[in-house]
Amino acid sequence: MGIVYSNTNEWSKARSYYEKALEIYQKQLSPDYSHPGILYNNIGLLCDNMEEYSNALAFYLQTWKIKEQTLPSNHPGLATLYNNIATVYNNMKEYAKALSFFESALVIKQKTLPPNHPSLQDVIQSIEYCNKNL
Repeated sequence: MGIVYSNTNEWSKARSYYEKALEIYQKQLSPDYSHPGILYNNIGLLCDNMEEYSNALAFYLQTWKIKEQTLPSNHPGLATLYNNIATVYNNMKEYAKALSFFESALVIKQKTLPPNHPSLQDVIQSIEYCNKNL
């Protein structure tokens, strides 16, 4: 339900459902279980959309901790997560940190996407933006 409400921009309802789901995960599953990474990421996206950048970053970093242990280092899901983290840092005007994560995303995307993929150009433009603002 959290995703449904997020997709309709009903942030408070989405947050309520995500928090309920997170509470269930925390009570029922071991801390090593990887599925909450998806939930943490979704809450991060929600916080990002609500311009709660510190909260978004905290949830993205929790996601990263899980995904880093469960995915290969060149997995496209990590590239997406790095891009999300970089975007939050960019919104917080922490351009050096944003640049580092955008560059990590680019390395993975260059290995996993065709050279003309629009996502590559998006990351390159984000890197250029960060470099201009350093």
